[in-house]
Amino acid sequence: METSTFEFRGAQVKVYHRKFGRPVVFLHGFLESSDMWFILCSQLSKHFNPILIDLPGHGATDGIGYSHAMELQAALVNFVLIKLRKRKVVLVGHSMGGYVALAFADKYPDKLKGLALVNSTARADSSARKANRDRGIALCKAKPQHFIRQSIPLLFQEHHRSSLKAEIKGLVHQALKMNKKYVIASIQGMKSRSSREIILKFPPYPILFVAGKKDPVIPWSSSAVQMKSSDAITPLVFEKGGHMSFLENPDELYTGIRKFLYQCLP
Repeated sequence: METSTFEFRGAQVKVYHRKFGRPVVFLHGFLESSDMWFILCSQLSKHFNPILIDLPGHGATDGIGYSHAMELQAALVNFVLIKLRKRKVVLVGHSMGGYVALAFADKYPDKLKGLALVNSTARADSSARKANRDRGIALCKAKPQHFIRQSIPLLFQEHHRSSLKAEIKGLVHQALKMNKKYVIASIQGMKSRSSREIILKFPPYPILFVAGKKDPVIPWSSSAVQMKSSDAITPLVFEKGGHMSFLENPDELYTGIRKFLYQCLP
């Protein structure tokens, strides 16, 4: 894959891509980077053109202001697609990347051929979740390294925290490089996002909805309801999956995404 750097609103944005092939944009989650998709995309690159974007404040992309709103990040994704001259794409977003993908779908529906939400949700934060985000912001301001070391292992199913210890250590090591003000900006953006459940009800394109029944972040009861929003939604459920299916259920996730992409981009 090639790497390109574009300037968006004064920030340097890192993008990994190829020149040719059917375009699929991959958006990582909070405290992650495009690195999370490398193994999966190396398997897909024979048939598709993966476009991996480091979102604001993550990976090699600069932060933008005090709140990384989902609409701002969606505008960044659209800017990258214009730069790469891609008219219509499939979006695949993990967790926060799914929130960005939904904001993109809301703002640029004619540019989508498909949408895959991986351990994500179309619902806005509940009051309890917003309060939890506020506690995270307070901890990050006081002890940013502690916040990161505490947060990442809790994304995994308990029985995976030992079997994937090396992978968790790698994620923590990478996240510790982030500037704490951009960690906070991302939390603020997630906290303030709007509900976009309406997108699931009347989609003009296929949707893949990936969920783990043991996800400690997205309640299974919520995912189960959202999956039934439309006949256009294909559910992919991991019975013992947590929030990090790209590591906890990598083979099944690859198979599900590959099948979905052929549906969207025959």
